[in-house]
Amino acid sequence: MMRICPKCGDFYADGSLAFCLIDGTPLAGVAPDSEVWSKGVRVVEEKASTLRRHGRTQKWRRVLFSVTTTLVITTVVCVVALNSLIYLRPMPEERIPTEPLALAPPPTGPGDSTFPITEPTPAPAPTPTPRPVCSDADRRREGKALIRSFGAAWRRRIEGARGKVIARYVADPRGAQNVEASLGTVEFTPTFLKQCRVSIVSARYSWQVRTGATLTAPAKVFSVPGAKQFSCFRRGGGWRCP
Repeated sequence: MMRICPKCGDFYADGSLAFCLIDGTPLAGVAPDSEVWSKGVRVVEEKASTLRRHGRTQKWRRVLFSVTTTLVITTVVCVVALNSLIYLRPMPEERIPTEPLALAPPPTGPGDSTFPITEPTPAPAPTPTPRPVCSDADRRREGKALIRSFGAAWRRRIEGARGKVIARYVADPRGAQNVEASLGTVEFTPTFLKQCRVSIVSARYSWQVRTGATLTAPAKVFSVPGAKQFSCFRRGGGWRCP
C-alpha cells in the first residue's frame, strides 16, 4: 500500500505509517489506478536506491578507517623499535691509559753508591658515570608540559568530527537533527623518541550518542570509542605540534 503526504508531496511505501516523517501531516492513501501511483513508485524506488548507496558508502568508510588505523599503529611500532635499536645502545666505557710512567735515573752518591728510590704509585682515574639523556623524570615533565600547552587545542580538533560521528549513525540524512553527540573525557598518553626531541601523543576518548524517539523506534543512548594521534617535535627551547 502506498501513501502520500498532502503537504510536502512525499511518498511512503510502508502502509503502517500514519504521519509524514518530515512535517507530521497525516498521510493519505494512493489508489493503484490513479495518476500519481507511477510517480510514487518511482520516488519510492529512488529512496531505496539512495539508502543502498548510503549503506555501501558507510561500509567502505569503515573499511578505510580500519586500514588507516592499522597502518598508523604499524608505523608507530616500527619507529619505536628502530629508535630503540639506534639510541638505546650502551655508551662505550672510557679506557684508562696503562702505560708506565717515565722515571728519572737514580742519583749517585760517593763511591758510586746507589741510593734507594721509592717509585710513586699513580692514583686510578675515576670512571665517569654516564648521565641519561632522557630520563623518566624528563619524560614525565615534558609530557605534562605538552598536555598543558596543547591539550585544549587537541580536544577542539577532536570535537570538530562531531558531524561525522552523527552522520555515521543516521540512515536518512533528514533525521540528523534528532541525533546528539557529546565528547567525554580525553586521555592523552605521550611517547618520546630520539632522546626526548620527538613525541607522539595518543588520545583516547568516547562519544556519547543519543538518538531521538520516532514513530517506529524509541530513543537510544550508546557510547562510541575513538582514538587519534598527534606528532610534536622540539625546536629551540619549546615544542611544535603542527
